[in-house]
Amino acid sequence: MGKKTRVAKASLAAAFVAAGGAAATQARADVAGSDPTAVENVDGVVSSYFGQLGLRDDFQQFLKLRGFESFQKVYKVSTSEATDLVIVFSNEKDISPPPGFTVGDG
Repeated sequence: MGKKTRVAKASLAAAFVAAGGAAATQARADVAGSDPTAVENVDGVVSSYFGQLGLRDDFQQFLKLRGFESFQKVYKVSTSEATDLVIVFSNEKDISPPPGFTVGDG
């Protein structure tokens, strides 16, 4: 990936983080509060984030190669494992993870 492409993706990611950070924070807070729609909110944040960067299909393939059908299903079982998968994928693609995702969350 060229330098200009990385800069463009980083700028897009920064804009998305600025717009979506509050949504991710709310979604993660909702999961802690047992809101049944919260998992879908977090899944939406992850899907939208990677989709905006043109990586949604790559992320789905990344999950399938590791034996997971979808991010939503992993997140329902283990938030920390789901978060770690997002971090690993982000690192492999040399991008920042979606807003609200840090190593050891959940």
